[in-house]
This record gives sequence, C-alpha cells and structure tokens, in this order.
Amino acid sequence: MCFKPKFLRNIQVPKFQLDCEKLKDVVVHKYLGCFIHNQLCDNDDIKRQMRSTYARGNLIIKRFRHCTDDVKVKLFKSYCCNFYGICLWSKYT
Repeated sequence: MCFKPKFLRNIQVPKFQLDCEKLKDVVVHKYLGCFIHNQLCDNDDIKRQMRSTYARGNLIIKRFRHCTDDVKVKLFKSYCCNFYGICLWSKYT
C-alpha cells in the first residue's frame, strides 16, 4: 500500500517485486484486525465497528429480553464495548 499526499495523488507509483513476484497494489488492507485505507481515512474501520456493536447489542436484546434494564446495561458494557484500535481513528467523513 502506498500513501501519497493530496497534492501528489496523480503521480504513478512504480510496481514493486519481492522474490521475483509482483506485489499487489491495494486500497484497503486489514492489519491486526483494523482496516487501513490508502486515503488515510477511517470510515471502513469505524463502520465495521459500528456494525459489530449493533449486532452484539441486538443479540443481547434478543437473548435477554426478560431481564431487567440494569442487567442489559451491564451486559452491554461488558460484552459490546470492545473498541480495539479506536485510538488510531483520526479521520471520519
């Protein structure tokens, strides 16, 4: 993945090889569970985390519908608030 500043977006990047094999040029790459975008925006990773949080929240609502709200809040805080990599987020549009 090649990161270029905005004023150099139109320049051509040479193709790279490693052990006589051409390396793929990608726009988004998942590294250690976080999506890295060549435009240096965090939209894909934030959307993925939001979908995951909604899915876990809906699962808690479905499985624990007879529990009190206090129990559901405790479950949500302990099970759904996994924000691994959130400190890396800096740009969202």
